[in-house]
Amino acid sequence: MMSRVFRSLSSLFVLFLIVGTAAAQLQFYVAPPQRNSDLKYRTLYKPDETILVRAIEFGGVRPPGYDAATRMKLGTSSGQYTQYTLTNESSDDRNFNFTPDDQGVATGLYFGIITNSSQNTRAGIQADASANFSQEFVVVVEADAAPKILGPQGAIENGTPVFEWEPVPGVPAYWLVVSSTKFEIEEDENGDVSVKNANVVYQTITDRTSILYGEINPDDPFPDVDAPPISSGQPYNFTVINVYGADLSLASTTFGTITEFTYEAEVVIEPPALQAPANGITISGDRTITFEWDAVEGANNYLFYLFERVKQSGT
Repeated sequence: MMSRVFRSLSSLFVLFLIVGTAAAQLQFYVAPPQRNSDLKYRTLYKPDETILVRAIEFGGVRPPGYDAATRMKLGTSSGQYTQYTLTNESSDDRNFNFTPDDQGVATGLYFGIITNSSQNTRAGIQADASANFSQEFVVVVEADAAPKILGPQGAIENGTPVFEWEPVPGVPAYWLVVSSTKFEIEEDENGDVSVKNANVVYQTITDRTSILYGEINPDDPFPDVDAPPISSGQPYNFTVINVYGADLSLASTTFGTITEFTYEAEVVIEPPALQAPANGITISGDRTITFEWDAVEGANNYLFYLFERVKQSGT
């Protein structure tokens, strides 16, 4: 079960002051992580990108210079920094730089702190009378690889397919998007992911590597809406995107393939032809809209769906 702690990442950057247990102790403040190449604030970083965490003056508290004893400590749980202890790659004593590949940091979401203390927990660092330490921050080292799709693909005979893909090491969850139209995935200048031109019939975030079409995950951010039946003869497209929590702002910018499949039923019933309203017309005013279609031989009833085409964004 995925934790909901990722829904409020911005709250982790709220600056606060803790009075030290001794005069020598100082809590200082750092800006959210930035990409060193262009100084843009990001949460997700490629393994070969250099990440900058800059000490800042706030509320009259001047940060100490990062000296030889200063380390960045990372952990997979808030307040527990036991995963990695990193050295500074910068010669500027107000900047702490590190490159995940160079310091052996694996894919994952990490809670970090900068300190000269030998302790590896927030409680231990705060109890260290001689410690200098920053507030906690979050950084994600994203995988280089996108999930490899296993199926469905091409012509299928099951109208309720199971979507399957290979796991990506270090990735905690995956975003499945299924559309009845072809679509594109784009990254904007701020690193946010968008799905464009999709008529989404089903999407979910799951920590598994397979899921049945229409299965509802109560922990994902999407409304609990029943997925429409897969139509025979209609091509569908889908993709799977790495995500690092139950929040689309943590969707990876590493994109994989968009895969197409078509359900071919043994008995094919032709779809009804819509007679009214005419395709592409604009209806204005407060009025009742009546939809009409031709009767189809062999059909016992009809399922009617009305869709709005929208742009799905990670922000």
